Amino acid sequence: MKGMDYHSALKSVPSVKIDRELGHHSAGGNHVLRLDVCNNDLPAVFEQCDVLYTEPPWRSGYGEFINRAACEQSTYANFTNALNKIVTRFRARCAIWFVLGAHVLKHIIEPEMQLPTTIHGYKAFLCGWNDHGVYLSPKTHLEFIKELARDHERVGDFCAGYGNTGRIFQEAGKHFVLSDINGKCIYHIATTLMGFT
Repeated sequence: MKGMDYHSALKSVPSVKIDRELGHHSAGGNHVLRLDVCNNDLPAVFEQCDVLYTEPPWRSGYGEFINRAACEQSTYANFTNALNKIVTRFRARCAIWFVLGAHVLKHIIEPEMQLPTTIHGYKAFLCGWNDHGVYLSPKTHLEFIKELARDHERVGDFCAGYGNTGRIFQEAGKHFVLSDINGKCIYHIATTLMGFT
């Protein structure tokens, strides 16, 4: 899975230079839109998904993402509350998986499944609800997304960054609904995965 760009707050992960923003785009059964989950519910298009997967920002990098997106300020507590609202709303509709650091586990609804993994070389946890799949103890979050794409048809990722979740599902012949707080990320996804010009 080389060649994937990451929208990260880590100084060791270079940012993609993007000078345009986009609010939303749909093509080929896929959707991407700008969304701040602290101030907005997930729109109905996410209800088309049979799995939600996301890599929420770590507490230490949260402010960086907010500043880059030039959006309304919110706290990390606001953000974890938004995660809990999403779990409550969608856990009876579809499978849900979040990649979380240990620091946030005590602040979210208790996962029904928890698997160890790594993201950017850091230890993390795959926290799941309403999924009865059998997973092969993925060493990295990317390996896990590939396993999800094997078993699911449409993924929803509301912290999509540069869209790697959608890319992996697309490569498997599946579909995606992606959102991010940053309009530059939306533009990147639309141009690299959806043919937007």
